[in-house]
Amino acid sequence: MEDPLVYVYDRRTGDKPEERVSLEGVSDFRSFRRKLLDTLAIDASDEFVVTNSSRQEINDDSSYEDLIVQGGTLYLLESTDQELLAPTDERIDYVPHYDTLVKSGIYEYYASEGQNPLPYAFAELIDNALTATAKNEGERNIDLFLYLEDSPTICVFDNGRGMTSKQLNHWAIYRLSKFLRNKPGGDLNETFLQEKTPRSLNSDISYFGVGGKQAIFFIGTACRMISKTRHCGDVHELSMSKDEFEAKEKERKSVFSGRIRNRRCGDSSHLQQTGHEILKKLIEEQEKSRDQFTAVFISGIAEKNVQYLTKNFVAWSRQLAHIYHYYLHGPQGNIMGRKERASSPFKQISITIHMKAGRDSTELSLHQIDDDMQTRYIRSAKATFDFKVDVPAVGEVEGVLRYHPFEYDHETYPVLLEAEDEQSDTEDVEDAIQPSRKARGNRAMFECFWNGRLIPYTTIDGLEFCEPSKPSKRGSTTIPLECYSRISGCLFTNDAFQVSTNKLTFIDLPVKLRERGNNIMYSVVTPDGRPIRDIRKHFHQWLRDCHENFDKEVQFVDQMETDIRRDDVEIKRRQHPWCVYQKIELDGKIYQTGDLVRTCRTNPIVCGRVIKFWLYGRHDGDTFANTGEMELQQEPAVLYNDVKFYPLTKLDRLMEEEEIIRIIKEEESRLPKKLEVNFPEGNEVKEKTKLVCGKPVGPVQVQVLNGKGESIGRLPGVLGKKLSVEQTVMCGGKEICQHVGEYSSKWFYWFRMIGELRNLGAHSMKLQAVVLDTEKQPSSLRLPSVTINFTVTEGPATAFKIAPLEGPYKVGDPFQLQLELFDKFNNPARLPPGSEPQLSAAGVSFAVKDGVTKSNMVTIRGVVATAKVNSSSGQTFKLKVTVSTVQHEPEDTSLRLIPGLPHSLECVPAGPVNVENRTPLQLTVHVKDISGNLTTDSQLTLVCKLSGADSLPIYRATCNSGIALFTGEDIVVKQFSGRKVTCSLQAKISVLGNDQISPIEEKILVTPSLSPSKIIIYRLIEGSTMRKQLNSEQEVSAPVGTTIEGLSFAVLDEAGKEVDVKLVASSVKVNWTNKLNLESIRACLLPGIPVGSTRCFVQYTGNCHYSLSVSYVLSRFHLVSQR
Repeated sequence: MEDPLVYVYDRRTGDKPEERVSLEGVSDFRSFRRKLLDTLAIDASDEFVVTNSSRQEINDDSSYEDLIVQGGTLYLLESTDQELLAPTDERIDYVPHYDTLVKSGIYEYYASEGQNPLPYAFAELIDNALTATAKNEGERNIDLFLYLEDSPTICVFDNGRGMTSKQLNHWAIYRLSKFLRNKPGGDLNETFLQEKTPRSLNSDISYFGVGGKQAIFFIGTACRMISKTRHCGDVHELSMSKDEFEAKEKERKSVFSGRIRNRRCGDSSHLQQTGHEILKKLIEEQEKSRDQFTAVFISGIAEKNVQYLTKNFVAWSRQLAHIYHYYLHGPQGNIMGRKERASSPFKQISITIHMKAGRDSTELSLHQIDDDMQTRYIRSAKATFDFKVDVPAVGEVEGVLRYHPFEYDHETYPVLLEAEDEQSDTEDVEDAIQPSRKARGNRAMFECFWNGRLIPYTTIDGLEFCEPSKPSKRGSTTIPLECYSRISGCLFTNDAFQVSTNKLTFIDLPVKLRERGNNIMYSVVTPDGRPIRDIRKHFHQWLRDCHENFDKEVQFVDQMETDIRRDDVEIKRRQHPWCVYQKIELDGKIYQTGDLVRTCRTNPIVCGRVIKFWLYGRHDGDTFANTGEMELQQEPAVLYNDVKFYPLTKLDRLMEEEEIIRIIKEEESRLPKKLEVNFPEGNEVKEKTKLVCGKPVGPVQVQVLNGKGESIGRLPGVLGKKLSVEQTVMCGGKEICQHVGEYSSKWFYWFRMIGELRNLGAHSMKLQAVVLDTEKQPSSLRLPSVTINFTVTEGPATAFKIAPLEGPYKVGDPFQLQLELFDKFNNPARLPPGSEPQLSAAGVSFAVKDGVTKSNMVTIRGVVATAKVNSSSGQTFKLKVTVSTVQHEPEDTSLRLIPGLPHSLECVPAGPVNVENRTPLQLTVHVKDISGNLTTDSQLTLVCKLSGADSLPIYRATCNSGIALFTGEDIVVKQFSGRKVTCSLQAKISVLGNDQISPIEEKILVTPSLSPSKIIIYRLIEGSTMRKQLNSEQEVSAPVGTTIEGLSFAVLDEAGKEVDVKLVASSVKVNWTNKLNLESIRACLLPGIPVGSTRCFVQYTGNCHYSLSVSYVLSRFHLVSQR
């Protein structure tokens, strides 16, 4: 390996040449800088920066590790953005990435998308082995070992000539083809295999120097090549792996380099690591038993490849047998009955597969496989046609055609095994109407082989001489078109024609064979080897002979109609012309119209009665053909009312009419007879039952029983259509729901629970057996049904609404409230027994008389609301209604209450009423409703009667807004004269003419009047300051003509208390003078009385309704007091 170094340009100044700086012993940036200073003779004090050619600065260990590359170019600059003062050169390498080798298989085999390419990868390794064993004098043994266990390993062993160390080195070089290896200086022992061989079986198929390596790294991730030649006792061993390539790249080593280990035979001492047990075993067992060999060991097998190889062993081994068919069996292929293998130049080629997966071990020789496609082509053919094609300036192509005849009811052309499970009714229809393609189908005519092995993705659909001959003027040909589709063929070439490196396709063969103007020469190869040029004539003669000698066909007898157009045929060009026949003879048996027949290989099998036989084309009278159609009326007629067309290839020739009749009767007994309905989880509904709304129904299980009492899921016989059961629920002539149940062998016809039937009234559930494809159901077939009638009633009430209240309502006045009840589906519902609506409102008490229920309406009668309202105009309350058995939020509505009718009387304020004597009674009485609200009734007259004294007045008052105010005449209680007491009276208040309102009694306390009630006269005692009261009727004497002086007075109320005279002075009068001194009166002094008057009066006249006076008789001096 080269010493590590870099190339450095000092471009700080000038254009100095590059300097080689060795990195030997350099491990970090500091040592690298010292190396630069020493190599370039730079002073340690000089300032500079080190960059790579991308101007990324290297200034620490991290950047040194990331940016220093073996053989890289570096700059010494004054700064990273300094311009280059002179140009520089940078060395580069463009060695391919190791993915070129590791992933080459993936790239090359991408064309195998749609099928697994593993068999083609194995074929590359077998190709190498065939080439290696080509010059063996004895047997040519190729063994494929597959160990698909813990550490899957695949090994290909051959007993070929082996490889020297140099040849092994050449093998490792990607795309070192055999041509380059044989140039001067190449392998001395490698030569071209140019000898002439039949079918180009020259074993010269290890060709391009890429296939083996592509295959290895497609199969796994590591390989080990081991080889030994006969002339050297050493074993040469070379290993390659993806992990090894990745490690070398990471360590910056040369990826495409390695070592060949040379060791003694059978020595496995270098395999000490675990995981190499299989390799050690094969080395020890296989190497010592072989004097020359090459072994390819592949490991790192992907899990998907292991699964494919394990599960598809038969398929991929059959593919390998197809690819190498002629190497295994010789130029004539695997002919039936041949016991011995073909002799030289094939030298007993043996390709054996040894597979071990878990406990299973399998060993299979490809020579033993007799169902590969080439074997089937060869063994089913009745005749062959050999020819050659000479392509000028290119080469020669050998070819063979084989004829696979039609035999009564089927084509013998082999069917692709991989497609056998995909045959469909569509193909049957195509068979009947496209006989030109019915045998080979869409497959090409020729498979192509290169140097004896199959090139799988190149096929050729016919050559120029194989084309059908042109029809005659009468519109017919001597060879039916379908005969051309009964031909298979092979083309054999050598390396004169090019193939792709993966050997999946020819590059130029199809193009060369189709090019016009190539002067391609076709010739027939006769048994004696003599070529015949008129190949088209000989080919059609051969094909005609094959048709006449090997095809076994049908005879159409008793022609009924000709030149008929059939519009029921989809392909227009096949709609005309058709002929109709009454009879056919097939395989020695006559069939005619009216016969009962049965089909075979149809889905389903059909029994029917022949209406007529159809043959395409223009035919005169009786004729032979290899195909045709029969028109059948399907039986039994009660089940089928349909006419079907089937190709005659579907006619069951072994079925007797008696057996067909038995089958038809058996089929009739298996027709649907009745339905059996069950409710396996409860929730059953029976005829004329009542079902509560919301209660679930089902689930429902239905069985369709035939005449034998057997449960069935499809119609019997040819029709074979699935039976379904349709469930329809109706209410009032309208469809509520409809479901279609499909058959299950586990639960028959199952319908899920119908959770909520919301509509009330009469319902019906109909279960009807149906065939959903009504076009396939004959009109005469009546399928059974069951109808269950039931009634859905309302569910328990879960909600209600309050009917709007008209209001306002008087307190205490009865009114009614209506509730409308519903179930959870909003259907009208009844009030459950024992349920009572509860009324509530803040500040309101309710009393209910009773309730009446009618349907879903509940009328609460006699509702009496008592509440204090805040005004005479009324008050609105939020009325809530709850029903105990209804789980629903309380409903509320507005209730407006106004004061009610008079119910009671109340004096305001309460307690005894104080009245001053000689004043009118002032008494307020409130007329209230039952809740104590002032009534608004204004038509009331209240009467107040007093008792407890004489001559008391009676009061009347009119109620206004619930208030009555009593007033009127004065209350005069005479018992107060001269006494200081309170008089108690009793007042009885009642409503005039209304006995419903109880009277009330109130105590009236009459107090003495505070108004002047009495005048007292005083006379001053002569000679004293004392005064003396003049009593009533007291006589006052004095001489006539004198004046009585010293008179004074006092005014008293009924309680005997003096009244302030100053307040009443202006109301005091005397009869003996008109002139009173107001100030004297205020001082309670009377003017002098002249003696001579007979009677004198002192009188008080106030604002009251009475007056006071005192009189005196002077003649007798008798004072008389009057009122």
